[in-house]
This record gives sequence, C-alpha cells and structure tokens, in this order.
Amino acid sequence: MVNSCFSILTAWLNLTLILGECRFVVEFLRHSTLHSYVPVFFQAVIFSIDFILLQFLRFLHVF
Repeated sequence: MVNSCFSILTAWLNLTLILGECRFVVEFLRHSTLHSYVPVFFQAVIFSIDFILLQFLRFLHVF
C-alpha cells in the first residue's frame, strides 16, 4: 500500500517537473532578450533545483 502510494506520488512529481522543464525552455526561448536575463537566471536556478530533485526522486525510486 505504501509502496504504491509512493509510486503514484513519484510519478506525479516527475510529471510536474517535466512540465516545468518544458515551460522553462519555452520561456527561455521567448524571453531571450537582454532586459530579461535576470528573470531567466532565476528560472535557470529553479530549473537546476527541479532537476536535482528529479534525480533524487529517481534514486529513491530505485531503492
């Protein structure tokens, strides 16, 4: 029971992170002008944190 709930939670988090990564790429391509480098930088930081969390969740899912 706990394992299936954890699998559902992991799948949901993976889906949200993947959608967030796609949104980041679209926003980066759309706002790639000089005046928006600061928001893009913060989005890149958030993207990196999301990527690290995704890798951590995959590591937990293996064990």
